[in-house]
Amino acid sequence: KWRLIKLHGSVNWGRRMVNAPNMKNSGDIFNYMTDEPVFDSDVRVLGGWEESSRFIGDFFYYPAITVPLEGKDEFVCPREHSDHAEGFLQDCTDFLVIGFSALDGHVLKLLEPVSWVEKLTIVTQDRHSSIETLERLIRANKHFDPSPADRESVASDVGFAKFIDDGRLVAFLGT
Repeated sequence: KWRLIKLHGSVNWGRRMVNAPNMKNSGDIFNYMTDEPVFDSDVRVLGGWEESSRFIGDFFYYPAITVPLEGKDEFVCPREHSDHAEGFLQDCTDFLVIGFSALDGHVLKLLEPVSWVEKLTIVTQDRHSSIETLERLIRANKHFDPSPADRESVASDVGFAKFIDDGRLVAFLGT
C-alpha cells in the first residue's frame, strides 16, 4: 500500500473567498474588490481546475496551492488528508522521498512517530541534495539513519525522470 498526500495544495482545490462580490468570472471579482480578499480556512476539493469549477453556488473558490517555504508551518489540504497522512505514517516502514528537501518543519513533525524504517530511497536533483535531505531526516528522527554501508545507496544520484527510466522506481516498489 502507498499514499500520495499533497500537503501543499493542488490546482483543483480551493478556499471560499468570503468577501468576493457575487460574479461568475474571477477576473471581474478581482477588478471590483475594494478590500483585501478574506478566505475561509477550509480547503475544498473542486470538480476541476478550470474557471467554471471555481464557482460553487454563489461562491468563488480561490486556488488552494502554495509554495513550500522554510519557516512555513501549515498544510494546504483538506484536514482529513493531513490526518490520514499522520495515521498512515505511524505504521509505515518503507519511504520513497521524492523532491523533498526536509526543510519543512511541519512535514518533519509528521515523521516523528515513525519507529522503524526498513527501506528508504531519496530522489532529488543529485546525490549531494539527496544526502543533505537524508541528514535532515536523521536529525528529525534517528530511525531514518541507515547503516553506514547503506548510506550511499539511500541517496539517489539521479533526478526523478531518470529514476523512473532506469527502472529504480519499479525495483523500489517491487521488493
